[in-house]
Amino acid sequence: MPRVPAALTRALRASLVLAVSLVYLSYVFDIYHEAFWTAGLGDWIDPYFINYLLEHWYHALSTFGDPFSPPMFYPAQKTLGYSHSLILYAPFYVPVRLFFHPFQAYSLALFIVIETGIVCLYVIFRRFLQLSFLESLLLTAFVFSSPNVINGTIGVWSQRASVYLVPPIVLIGLIS
Repeated sequence: MPRVPAALTRALRASLVLAVSLVYLSYVFDIYHEAFWTAGLGDWIDPYFINYLLEHWYHALSTFGDPFSPPMFYPAQKTLGYSHSLILYAPFYVPVRLFFHPFQAYSLALFIVIETGIVCLYVIFRRFLQLSFLESLLLTAFVFSSPNVINGTIGVWSQRASVYLVPPIVLIGLIS
């Protein structure tokens, strides 16, 4: 039987991790439901506030404007008023916002943040802890499928999803 090249094996395994996590997140986010594409995540207040802050970042970056002092904090000047996670969501939100409505961009950016965290944790397990494919896949699934990590309140308080930003930050630190 011919031997499969190592690069092809790695690509197939990486594709499997990506596909499994995308299917799982598609189910969790219910992207096949019309509401995902026509409304923002969550309930009445918090998602709109978070979306407004992300829109402020989009506006500031697309117009090279001052990111300080969003209008909601008027008359206080030079007040960011952001949590760390909302600032770190901006690199995911701004490119998506170029093509989608703010509500869709918010939902998709959150989806991308979570997917990035999942893939980066898998890479950390494989590359730096040198675990096998199956061990890395199972550990990543256990960590991110836990009800303590992903649950219905992430749509309401997306700052709780900032836990998914930890693996990319750790991976960048390990690579550098």
